[in-house]
Amino acid sequence: MALPPFPADALDLPDYDLGGLLLGWFIMAQAEDAGITVYPIPEAFAERVRLYVLTIETETAKNAAIEKALHKAASGNFEAAGKFLREHINNGAVALKFIPIGINKLAQAKEFGRKGAEGNKKEGEGNRQTVLDAARAILAGRTREPSERELAKLIETKTGIPQNTVRGHLARLRKDKTLD
Repeated sequence: MALPPFPADALDLPDYDLGGLLLGWFIMAQAEDAGITVYPIPEAFAERVRLYVLTIETETAKNAAIEKALHKAASGNFEAAGKFLREHINNGAVALKFIPIGINKLAQAKEFGRKGAEGNKKEGEGNRQTVLDAARAILAGRTREPSERELAKLIETKTGIPQNTVRGHLARLRKDKTLD
């Protein structure tokens, strides 16, 4: 079932109900984006989204009010969330019909952040493999094992990966017992 539009008569609701509606609608939007059934939404998923809402940090002033209202609702303060959202809308800052757009922008920011983290993870894995290969090549021709700093400097020279990054990879490789 498709996500219903944000109700046009939402401002007729008491503050408490408006705040609850905002959080519920956001959870439904996240479920739809994730391909999860909207009716009923799994409780564990709803709780993960609620906890995620507490960490949202928008980069634009346009979305700040919706973010703040969502934070209040996710904290269980539906009354304050509804009041904040109503005041924001009544001051003409955002039309009720644009609330879903702001919510979707927050969801997009989350998606971009997730994709960025995945990209960084893949790049880190590639760098770790490069560090491992370089370390093995350097250590193979040595009778005396260099210190961690010496090895990091040699790997930096060979690969171009900064020493501090190399040391982090070396620590992880030793922890995983991949490099001993």
